[in-house]
Amino acid sequence: MKLISILLIPVFFIFSPGVQSQTVYHFNYNFQQADDQTDYQALFILFEDGTALARIKYIKPSSGNEVKLEMNMRELYVTEQSGMIDTSRVYYKSTGVRFISADDNINSHDSLTFIFKTDPSTGFIEPFGVTANVTAETANNSGTKFTGTYYSRKDLNPDFIKQFISPDEAIYKSFFPLRSRGLTDSEKETKMYLLVVANILDEDIGEACIKDTQRIVESFKEIALKMGLLEKNVIIKTITGYEYNRKNVELAIKNLKPVRNRDIVVFYYSGHGFRKTTERKISRYPYLDLRSKADSNYMVQSLNIEKDIYNKIVSKGARFNLVLGDCCNTYVPLPKVEAPPPPRKKGSGFLLNPDNCKTLFMENRSILACAADSNQLAAGNRRMGSFFSYFFKNSLENYCSIFQKDVSWDKILDETFLLTIDKAKHTYCSKPHIPANICDQKPISISFPEFLRQ
Repeated sequence: MKLISILLIPVFFIFSPGVQSQTVYHFNYNFQQADDQTDYQALFILFEDGTALARIKYIKPSSGNEVKLEMNMRELYVTEQSGMIDTSRVYYKSTGVRFISADDNINSHDSLTFIFKTDPSTGFIEPFGVTANVTAETANNSGTKFTGTYYSRKDLNPDFIKQFISPDEAIYKSFFPLRSRGLTDSEKETKMYLLVVANILDEDIGEACIKDTQRIVESFKEIALKMGLLEKNVIIKTITGYEYNRKNVELAIKNLKPVRNRDIVVFYYSGHGFRKTTERKISRYPYLDLRSKADSNYMVQSLNIEKDIYNKIVSKGARFNLVLGDCCNTYVPLPKVEAPPPPRKKGSGFLLNPDNCKTLFMENRSILACAADSNQLAAGNRRMGSFFSYFFKNSLENYCSIFQKDVSWDKILDETFLLTIDKAKHTYCSKPHIPANICDQKPISISFPEFLRQ
């Protein structure tokens, strides 16, 4: 079954507005060291998928020339003695340096680390400092002068961006994109069918399912509209609350009538999942527990996400089909898992790239992806929802954003899987907190054209 420990929540919920996958800061800092008294400025772009990009500029003391460089950065955490990660502190360490102008030999660039800490009053991570130490565990900004300023989308004007990025660079055009090539006349008739099934009344996982539903509906609707689909052609149906049962799910799938080779169908499930011992060799994918409050036999009130949902949706012939299942894939119920939440980031409200959205959703492809492999659990958190869904949403929005080039579903799924697996490695499925009890969660997927991830 799906493993999240939460409280009982009301049936009704409100969708939160806006996709916010990137956060932008302006840093000013000086290490105030005997061998480095340089004033640095940085344009710091923080992505929801755990990566960051820094554009840094400064005046080289020996020559008086301006130096500009770019660094890719990766999110790191400190691991506590218990083996759990401390998500109240986040470190972004450089993974590669590229000089834009006036090469320099300052060694601190190679191990530069920006430090964020959670503000208890808001729950968001905030810039705290910078260090040239090699490891995040020893990071200390003692003696360093540092200020960090958050920038919303409306604050990012060309004059500010030009300080760090030349207008003839591709990344500059990401901040101020040119007009999209748009949809063809035939593509403008495309409909997106979004069917969301979530067990929001469950006493254990209902709150997380609500968060999953909010985020999925928000993301796919905004992507569809940004891509250029008419709002009337974005058809959303949710099966939640007292409508949640097997009969309604089967009826909704039966009533899907996409135009062959034109329309888009997305099915998303968040709830309990399990395996049937009698069908070990039939499907690697889980059964969805679709019992209503009045039902008791989950073995009967269930559908297999591959045989009964994915295969039937694909048979309807839509241009693009995406079936997502965020649930456990186990033979027997196990103790509930409470995983620490990822850090909360503010988001600067960046625009999606219509062309990236079109590249992804106008492809002739069918994809099935689930949160856990055979006999594995799916973890989550009461505040952030289910982690597979959380990382999928972030990866999807990242690759639909104005900052990404050469987008593909393979990249989205690879990133989602890697982040989910890494999160599981820092989560204990049971006590005591010893290596033997670390969660083993590896998402799986299959698609046509055929590929399979382990």
